[in-house]
This record gives sequence, structure tokens and C-alpha cells, in this order.
Amino acid sequence: TEELEILNSYPNIHPLSLNLVQFVIDTPLEKLIANGDIFGSHFIKSHTSDVLRMLLLWKYGGPYLDSDMIVRLELNQLSPNYICKDHGFLNGAIINLDTKRGRNFAEIFMKDMLENFNGTVWGSVGPDIFLNVMSKICGTSEVREMRNCDGFNLLPDEFCYPIKGLNYMELFDESDNSIKVMDKVEYSYVVHFWNKLS
Repeated sequence: TEELEILNSYPNIHPLSLNLVQFVIDTPLEKLIANGDIFGSHFIKSHTSDVLRMLLLWKYGGPYLDSDMIVRLELNQLSPNYICKDHGFLNGAIINLDTKRGRNFAEIFMKDMLENFNGTVWGSVGPDIFLNVMSKICGTSEVREMRNCDGFNLLPDEFCYPIKGLNYMELFDESDNSIKVMDKVEYSYVVHFWNKLS
């Protein structure tokens, strides 16, 4: 496709394809794929993305960012294991797990994925697992009260989501309000452009 040709023209982008069934062999999520649950999902693209995100973090560690995130500040200034708060929620658009302790967190997340997968609920293997797991680790279900829980950091909204999803149009406002938007994103490490909303 034309999009793939464009991506291939960049020296630092290396598109790969993978076979999901083979990729999950000998991983904590092998059963979720082997029994076909994921393929019956009403949200197959979103749920498959959530599964792959966690498997990649479990296998390789490091940062994961959705493709609609723009990095503004160096991420290596942040702690090795984190997710960002998103105005009362937890959003998996940016996650970082190191290869040691972070792998344990990934296993906890994947255990919850297996136990609570629901192909009729959009967030069942995405935002819902982060809230389930972090509520247990942090001892509270109030996202605003969560900070550093057992070595897993919950970064403040302004670090990753300075503009709420509902206010995404601010990011494209060329009026005098753009100065206010730039003020909002000044200290953010990344800015989320809210994919299908925008």
C-alpha cells in the first residue's frame, strides 16, 4: 500500500508483521488467543492492540506509545515503570515497563486480562485492567489518590494528557486560544492527539 511505502522511506521505521497465534506461544496470554476468545470480540482491533501492547512490554520492556502521541520531553527523565493518569482514569496510550520489575507488573496486568476479558466491553483488556490492578496495588480505587504504588508510578495528567479527550479541538485551534494551549502543554512529556476523535 501507499502508506507502507511512505513508512519504508524512513530509515528509522521498520514495519514488521507478526502471526498473533505464534507470537503468544509460551506467554501468559497464550490461552486467550488459543481458545479464540479474542477473535470473537466486538472490538477485535482494540482488544488485539491491548493484548499486543502488553505482550511487547512483557517480552522486551521499554516505552510503549500510541501512534498519535507526540513526544515533547525526554522520557528517560521519568521513572522506569509508569502509566499516566487521564483526568480520573488510567490510559494505556503511554506505558513504560523495565525488563526487571516491570515484567512482574506486565504479568499482573495479563493475569487480569485473562480473568476479566469480555469481548462485548471495549475497555475490558485496556483501561479496565489498569484500574483493577492499580486499585489493588495502591489500596484505593480513586485514581486521583494513586501516586507511586509499590514501584509503579502513576504520572499526573499534565505530563501526558494536558488536553482532555473531550477538548481535543483545542489542539487544532489557530485562534488566540493557541497561546493557552501552548501553556497547557509546556510541561507535558507527551501530547495525545486523540486518534479517532480528531
